[in-house]
Amino acid sequence: LTQEEGLRFAKLIEDQVDCFQTSCGVMGEFRLIPYIHPAYFLPQGKNVHFAARLKQVVSKPVTAVGAVVDLELAERIVASGSADMVAMARGLLADPWLVEKSLGGRETEVVPCIRCNECLARVARFIPVRCTTNPRAGLEVETLRSHPVSLHPRRVVVVGGGPAGLQAAITAAERGHQVVLLERSFRLGGNLVAASAPPFKDEMKRFLRFLRDRVEAVGVEVRLGVKADASAVAAERPDLLVIAVGAEPVWPDLPGIGDARVAWAGDVCAGEAETGSRVVVVGGGAIGCETALHLVRQGKEVVIVEQLAEVALDYNFINRSLLLELLSEAGVDVQTSARVVEVRGDGVRAVRGDGEHANLVADSVVIAMGMTPRRREVEELRGAAPQVVSVGDCVTPRFLMDAVREGFHAVAEL
Repeated sequence: LTQEEGLRFAKLIEDQVDCFQTSCGVMGEFRLIPYIHPAYFLPQGKNVHFAARLKQVVSKPVTAVGAVVDLELAERIVASGSADMVAMARGLLADPWLVEKSLGGRETEVVPCIRCNECLARVARFIPVRCTTNPRAGLEVETLRSHPVSLHPRRVVVVGGGPAGLQAAITAAERGHQVVLLERSFRLGGNLVAASAPPFKDEMKRFLRFLRDRVEAVGVEVRLGVKADASAVAAERPDLLVIAVGAEPVWPDLPGIGDARVAWAGDVCAGEAETGSRVVVVGGGAIGCETALHLVRQGKEVVIVEQLAEVALDYNFINRSLLLELLSEAGVDVQTSARVVEVRGDGVRAVRGDGEHANLVADSVVIAMGMTPRRREVEELRGAAPQVVSVGDCVTPRFLMDAVREGFHAVAEL
């Protein structure tokens, strides 16, 4: 159906229904799934205008749905007259107590949905639902078995202030333990700082703020600028040490890799490294593709070079299909089955799958070849406490969901 046909159909059945709910298509049309359930690449309230249009032609109540994940936006939609009601699912999976907290003046305690669509992708694969930001989702029965407050408070030291370390510290403190968090840098967030930096990831920024605010609210003692070695940790006399030192970028061993025009994708996204107007992104995974989208939206000419036959293979199918569409529409040149073999003064030299060499002109080269765990630091800290557990990317680099969930479970039964 076109929009006009849909509106005419709504008029035909108006006397047979009590309420209309509007979206932008049906699940059977695969290309529309990322718009029916808008991912973080798309604006909040992406489909509200459909509800507003329908309200102009029917007299029955109209419900808006799609990318409405907080009550502030929901209230604006209703107040503006765009819809009579708002439907919400992902936001309530991230925090089932969203309404109660908001009405009680506890908005800062609301766990935000980041619209990553991992919940939907898991359901589509017939595996239990989970939520990236809510480690209890899908495990409500299991987590309720834990005492909300520990009967035997312990001293917990967390090394690393990324998402895994922050979640571990929050959960331990919420359960009544004494928690000290040691972070080498002078800010909390780890690689989540760079991951949340592009303008299209505002919800992820909200989640980072939530973690930082929550750590303070539950009384975690945070020490920034501390390089924690085994002796420093042992001096704290912890009952449990949570190692969450994260991962660092993989740097290829290429001629010219030390050139000043070469930067890591995370630094580029975080605004800590500048690029020229023509950029080659080396690596077409999640980091490389999001960096490319970030740069092309700044007006840069961007080429992605990826060794595999396809890019963005580490995304769920919902977000991947949308990202590929956005990259194509923006004019990003995606070169697959190719690898960069040299950084040159005027760009890079690449070899394609058929053995053909190509010189790609660029002012800047951005490295996005994945992450490698800080295993040496993990090994150095292993004997620093009676009980030690490693969580997050320092075990092996994965997804934000894994970091949050491991941080939670590391202390949920302590």
